[in-house]
Amino acid sequence: MKLTQEQIEFYNENGYLKIENYLSDEELNLLESEFPKTIDKKSPRIILEDNGEVRSVFAPHFVNKCYENLALLERLVVPTEQLLDSEIYVHQYKINTKKLLKVIGGNGTRIFHTGILMMALKILGWFLF
Repeated sequence: MKLTQEQIEFYNENGYLKIENYLSDEELNLLESEFPKTIDKKSPRIILEDNGEVRSVFAPHFVNKCYENLALLERLVVPTEQLLDSEIYVHQYKINTKKLLKVIGGNGTRIFHTGILMMALKILGWFLF
């Protein structure tokens, strides 16, 4: 998928680009069904909550072909390269299972989102969603 000039201009002016239904329900269901296969709680790639639930999975593309294919998906790669005007590569890839992270610091409590499929991720154009 190539972006139109209007989409590129909108992104450059606003810093984001929303594309509805970028992944189909079938694709999202496949990713969801494959997710448990990426989890090995003894792996250093897994971040756990205090209660033992999985918070984040780093580098799922190393252990799951479905997530590897997602990282290489032309529909993500091509428009991202258009926006960056450069070739891209995967620097970091993670799945956050929790949406919010509560942090208590010097300025009080802050709640913020850490990361995906809005993926957030500024990985391979996740910021396109």
